[in-house]
Amino acid sequence: MKSMLAVCLLGLLPSAMGSACPNNCNNHGSCGTSSQCECYRNWFGADCSQRVCTYGLNFIDNPIGDLDGDSKVSATRAFDPRENSLVVSTQNVIGGASELYNWKYGYARHNTTTVWNEAHFYGECSNKGVCNRATGLCQCFPGYEGEGCIRQACPNSCSGHGSCRTIEDAWNTGTYSAWDKKKTQLCRCDPGYEGPDCSLRTCPRGADPVKFAHQVTNSVQGVLFRASTKKNVNKKIYYTLTTSDEFGDSWTTRLMSIDYTSDTGVPTVGVTALKKYVENVNQSLSWNDGIEDGFVWGVHAGVVYPSAAQDKDSNSKVVFVDSQRFRLDAGISTATAAVCGTGKKGLCLFIQNQNHGKQSAYRVDFWYNGHSGTGLTAVKEAVTSGQTVGFGAIGTEASAATDLDLVTVVDVQSKRQWLKKDGDVTKTFINLAQTALDSCSNRGLCDYTTGLCGCFAGYTGIACTEQNSIAYTY
Repeated sequence: MKSMLAVCLLGLLPSAMGSACPNNCNNHGSCGTSSQCECYRNWFGADCSQRVCTYGLNFIDNPIGDLDGDSKVSATRAFDPRENSLVVSTQNVIGGASELYNWKYGYARHNTTTVWNEAHFYGECSNKGVCNRATGLCQCFPGYEGEGCIRQACPNSCSGHGSCRTIEDAWNTGTYSAWDKKKTQLCRCDPGYEGPDCSLRTCPRGADPVKFAHQVTNSVQGVLFRASTKKNVNKKIYYTLTTSDEFGDSWTTRLMSIDYTSDTGVPTVGVTALKKYVENVNQSLSWNDGIEDGFVWGVHAGVVYPSAAQDKDSNSKVVFVDSQRFRLDAGISTATAAVCGTGKKGLCLFIQNQNHGKQSAYRVDFWYNGHSGTGLTAVKEAVTSGQTVGFGAIGTEASAATDLDLVTVVDVQSKRQWLKKDGDVTKTFINLAQTALDSCSNRGLCDYTTGLCGCFAGYTGIACTEQNSIAYTY
């Protein structure tokens, strides 16, 4: 009887010694010693049935709490979901979250008196969502999105009138290096829209007709075509001119060209050609909404068209030039004399824009074929295409000598002059950027649902810039 009982007990021993892990670890881990699952990557739990969600830099760090029930909250005890929910010592370098914060929190301090300046450790769902253990996907809190809730969501998805961009994408200048440069997002609105969610229509801006009564509110920029000292330009430079309107929208002219003399690299300009260039640009700008009532002057070798000396167009029709509006200021001619003054070989085109305020720099895209007889040399003129960026220096006619671009856009607003014959009241020229002017010229209220100005009594126009009666407010 005793021997039979012994046999039965021995038969049970293998079963007890080889007992299986819970649910056989759900095929997401291996059964280790003590019948404990050792889960594969991204799985955890006693039976490896739960998924680990994506980690990201925490928007907000928070303590986990008392994990081991010793009534203390310490950075030396930690939780790691990969270790079957066990509370272990951080000496194991588990890489989880401690009872206080991340297990690494405070480790970079030199001593216990140094201020803790660490934050935004990696956390599940970036600490802005709840992990769905069945799918391993984060259910983000309102206002957060992306895998692991790693980004702030833009309000109303920018209302369909803008793009949602991170600081790094849209505003980083290379100096911003904070932790959120890839996480904080803002709306970059399309032209004509504004507001945090791009839901507001932008009203036109203008110069307050009272505040700027003694200022000329239009502006002038110059486009300089220099002589190529290396003689690389073969016959023509082709170019387009791009301007921006008050809403930030870009407008590009049709393709135009300037003839160059191949053997000298000099713009081919006589009086007839000068008129042709000016009239071509004028006509192209008439279809460009980035310029209001544009007016163009051309200067080469000291000859100005249109001017008192050259007051007839290519069809022999008289061009009115006897007013400040249609006269190229002598100060501009003097400032650019080193490029297109008497005896110089460059060509200068000056464009007046009736839109209020100083305009952002026009952009010229240009391209040309290199001169086959000399080959391309290692100067900026050697490129077969180029683009101006912002305002450049006026410089001299020889671009290669000073390493300036063959085509340059210059700001000549400060060179303008008010003459006695222009009026008894001396006016200055506006130096304020168009984008800095008041909405509805400070003489009306903007309806942000339509983008239209409701002008006060006595004022009219799309931006309330015109006075239809004398109106002063004290």
